[in-house]
Amino acid sequence: MSFRHDSAQAWAEEHSLAAPLSLARLESVAFQDHPDVYRHFGADGAALAGTVGAPKPSSGRRAGRFVLGLLMVVAGLAPIAGYAVLIGDRFQFWVMPAERSVPIAGVCYAIAAVALVVALIVWAIGGARWSPLLLVFAIIAALCAVSSSWTMPSISQEQGVIGWEFWHGIVIACAVIAVFTVVAVLIRFRVRPAEEEDDAPPDRASAALTRTTVREQVAALSYDERNAILADRNAALDVLLERGLLGAEQHDRAHARELGTLYLLDGESRVSD
Repeated sequence: MSFRHDSAQAWAEEHSLAAPLSLARLESVAFQDHPDVYRHFGADGAALAGTVGAPKPSSGRRAGRFVLGLLMVVAGLAPIAGYAVLIGDRFQFWVMPAERSVPIAGVCYAIAAVALVVALIVWAIGGARWSPLLLVFAIIAALCAVSSSWTMPSISQEQGVIGWEFWHGIVIACAVIAVFTVVAVLIRFRVRPAEEEDDAPPDRASAALTRTTVREQVAALSYDERNAILADRNAALDVLLERGLLGAEQHDRAHARELGTLYLLDGESRVSD
């Protein structure tokens, strides 16, 4: 993703009169080739750096997400299928003797158990972050497995199925794995992906450090590039003044600011009524 405007001046010329004005965004557009600089321009600069300058997920990470999603679907659907087979037979929704329905249900729960184990491993390798989808599918698997653990012995004993204990053990194992998954995900409730975490307001020390960092990064740019960015920024300020988006006093104060510090004036850039 890239900026829609090639310069801060163009951004100022198209800025809506009804939209709130952000000087941090203005200067970010002027510094658009340097996300490592404008990411320090307050909340707006950080947001722009996160969207415009964010690296695309690697192919490995995308593959991992796909595998995890597929495993979660399997872990949720397989127990439903197994439970449906047993319940259908138990209440005679369809004709299927227990000697067939019990093994079929057992295979479904075996698939679900394996899918849950692999999903847990992939989830843990990926940082074990809060995952509502994994939680939902694990709850589905747990409910179906627990219910089937009661239903399977009943229909097996009624119809004299031999060897049902083996399949029942698989159902119990699936239930244990599913419950463990639910608990594991709930424990990680506060561990959210980075994009969901709220940034804490900076204290004075961190704010001073940020200004120092910006000053050093700006100073590292070539003389010509600094002048070009400054000229673009000031031209944008002039446009905002002409369009009535900046008052004369705010305009003069912004013009006098050191390059890379306009974000400190946000909140003072409104024209008084």
